[in-house]
Amino acid sequence: MRLSPKMVPRPMSAVAVLFVLVVFMVTASDGKPDNSPCQLRKSCTLLETTEDQNVDVDSMKQICNLAVQALLIPDGNDCEKPVPGSADSTKPSETPTDTLCQLKQSCALMALKVTPQDQQYETMKGVCQLAQKEMDVIGDITCKPVGIAGKESTCERDSEERADPEHTSDPEGQSQRPELSRAYYFDDCSEVFAAQTMFGSVSSGVYSIKPTDSGSVSVYCDMTTDGGGWTVIQNRLDGTIHFNRRFNDYKYGFGSASGEHWLGLQNMYRITAQNTYELYVELVDWSDNVRYAKYSSFRVGGGDYYQLSLGTYSGNAGDSLTYHNGAKFSARDRDQDTYSNNCATYSNQAGGWWYKSCAYSALNGPYLRPSDRTSNSGYGIYWYHFSPTTYKTYLKKSKMMIRPTDFRTGK
Repeated sequence: MRLSPKMVPRPMSAVAVLFVLVVFMVTASDGKPDNSPCQLRKSCTLLETTEDQNVDVDSMKQICNLAVQALLIPDGNDCEKPVPGSADSTKPSETPTDTLCQLKQSCALMALKVTPQDQQYETMKGVCQLAQKEMDVIGDITCKPVGIAGKESTCERDSEERADPEHTSDPEGQSQRPELSRAYYFDDCSEVFAAQTMFGSVSSGVYSIKPTDSGSVSVYCDMTTDGGGWTVIQNRLDGTIHFNRRFNDYKYGFGSASGEHWLGLQNMYRITAQNTYELYVELVDWSDNVRYAKYSSFRVGGGDYYQLSLGTYSGNAGDSLTYHNGAKFSARDRDQDTYSNNCATYSNQAGGWWYKSCAYSALNGPYLRPSDRTSNSGYGIYWYHFSPTTYKTYLKKSKMMIRPTDFRTGK
């Protein structure tokens, strides 16, 4: 979420004024954070006298004030009386649900301003977790999308995009919902991860993001692999989706974010234009050998070339993508490779990819099971350097995921 031209974690010195006081107020005698309502009230009171210009004190005060309004922490320093709405209260909750929704939104935005290394993080996290627990107790609370009113896309689809009735972008019609046009969504799954961490509950699943100058789009967020925070851009797992498609299908995306899926070159371009991203490719063969290839940077260019830019390789799957660095994207009806024929349709290749002459990898080939493989079947999900080599030309699963290179898990 773009709260500034480029968000990078602040150095520890930026919160030096709060260091001693907040650590004292939020840490119990055993060295663990004390997030009881009374202790959080004391930490919030401490913020009232803080004037550090390097931290967003006003937003923190707002979270504390909303927590008081929601009856999650006591108003004032009197902690002898039971706190309605606290986790250990046995009385029916009277917490205003609209206040809880405001608190959830404020917490999600705060998650993008602080990291687990910041000293005020535990206080904010403690208050936000109280809100989440209360919402779980009440149940059936529907809040508006997390965001700031007024952020609208400045990028409209061109006339070709609007006129083409067969392209498969936005399969659920999300960009047509007027109520979402003014909502500010997260830029990618790394920001969803930050918000979930603030609430204390991190889980993979389908979420809505809204890259800069773009409509909202549903993506699958992988919150477990290699620290989490990954936005899935391609997923092959069971052959339910046909991948030998036209260029426009690859441009706008197809499939379901919860299953087999291609996010779309245009979405990849808009996401990777926001920041510097890394790529994680997970591969599985028919003997269930799992391998991965990680690239230190990944970017898809704009225009109709959607040129691939890659950083350095690491992993155990073998480097079968660096060869494609700088390649333009080709499909069966758009030949942009460097070979005399179209690699997307020639000989043993099929499916759109960043072909050169022709490929050391092609993860969008046909889904071939061992029983489908013959001398004339061609290649399926292909990764030349995969070891063991038995299934390298027709793998069982592939998943491509991206996240910002400055992502921090807090571990």
